[in-house]
Amino acid sequence: MRRSASPLSIRAVRRLLLVAALLSLALPTVAEAKPFKVGTGQNGGIAIDDAGTLYVGWQVNVYEPGDAVQFCIVPPRRRSCASRTTIAFPGQGFNRSRVSVLLPAPGVVYVVEPRTTGASAHSYLARSTDGGHTFAPPVAISATDFEQAVLGPNGSVALSAGPTKTRAGLFSPTGGSYTKAGSELGPYLEGMFTDIASNGSETLVAGSDAGTTHAFRLPAGGNPNVPAAWQQIDPAPKMREPAVAALPGAFAIMLEPVANFVPLVVQRLEPEGWSPPVPIGPSVDNSEFRLTGNARGRLTAAINYSAYHMRYATSTDGGVLWSSLVDAVNWGREYVDALQVTTNASGAGAAVVWLEFGDKSVRVARFSPKMAPVARRKVRGGRVQVRSICDDDELSVVVEAAKGSRQVKPGRLLRSARFGRAKGAHRDSRRRYRARYTLHRRHARIPVRVVPRRGKARTLRLRVRGCRRTS
Repeated sequence: MRRSASPLSIRAVRRLLLVAALLSLALPTVAEAKPFKVGTGQNGGIAIDDAGTLYVGWQVNVYEPGDAVQFCIVPPRRRSCASRTTIAFPGQGFNRSRVSVLLPAPGVVYVVEPRTTGASAHSYLARSTDGGHTFAPPVAISATDFEQAVLGPNGSVALSAGPTKTRAGLFSPTGGSYTKAGSELGPYLEGMFTDIASNGSETLVAGSDAGTTHAFRLPAGGNPNVPAAWQQIDPAPKMREPAVAALPGAFAIMLEPVANFVPLVVQRLEPEGWSPPVPIGPSVDNSEFRLTGNARGRLTAAINYSAYHMRYATSTDGGVLWSSLVDAVNWGREYVDALQVTTNASGAGAAVVWLEFGDKSVRVARFSPKMAPVARRKVRGGRVQVRSICDDDELSVVVEAAKGSRQVKPGRLLRSARFGRAKGAHRDSRRRYRARYTLHRRHARIPVRVVPRRGKARTLRLRVRGCRRTS
């Protein structure tokens, strides 16, 4: 005969459940992770490996005694440095630059920073072969200084800079090409904002002034020191401040329109040219944004709004359809600057900023695709989705559609969409494919009934949270 549980065993189980609950509160999920301080300084760079370990480097004591790079390793699911190293570079750093942290192979870390010795300026690279615990003496890798670095084709390092013309080149990490200066590209004074990416065979660099963006692609095998080898292939006109990301065999670029009240957009570079711009989210009140891609083709967009909140969205189809644009990080009450982001193969990532006008702290925050939900379904002729967009503190739920590699108007695939009511959510207004909601609690699950032109109607349920909430 089976015996019933004794009161003592029931109390023991309850105690175990209570302990488990407390542990779950002490170890927050990724969606609940808050920014944490890794040190003080400026212009941080960050990288993440597939295990979730973070590698962070930043400038310290610029133009002062002890001018160097501080480097730290943050283990997975941790919010503090497990290892710290100070890397002494020759000369002095620059305020208008950043530290770049690159992971070319397992256990290998590159830290790249532009420096000046007074007589000359170069980009220097410090190499670690023990996972970032110790570094060999830095070596000059270029004949002049560049603001930023990414991994380039065939083991090279791709560098880019402004501020007058866009400058770019490919350099050996061993210092074998330190006499090369790369190429100057584009018109004078149209390289104030620059970014660079490499997909393993080709390299794309982009630069802009306050109203025009130029992009230049270096084909596989092209000579980076010959300007004519870089093919000019400009994205949409009247765009600025490009953020470039690599995709397998392709590239994407994120841009801010010059016109007011027009959303931030992403374009994908295809063999026949740039795809049409795809809107991601509002451009008003953004202070800076970054775009990054991973080896599986996932794009990640991170946008600082009003300098205090970072909103996040991700795309798994090369930038055609995007997830909800959600508040991922609340940096605090002080202005942050020099946003940099990184992701690994799973899409998990992290961002780094510094408090330029505050205590000069360098802060890091993790994020995950789970933070940005989307409800998506295939229909005849394409696919449709429902996502949320935060514009300041106003929450909108929108229906979008795609056919192949192009986003199309929802009416191409749908007859109608009906935005339902949900517990804890009040529908304030609605249009054909967009509705605005006010939430009366932290989360809600909003049903949207989509009626395709062919096939059965379906209800997509989107989990949303209030704007300015990070969990």
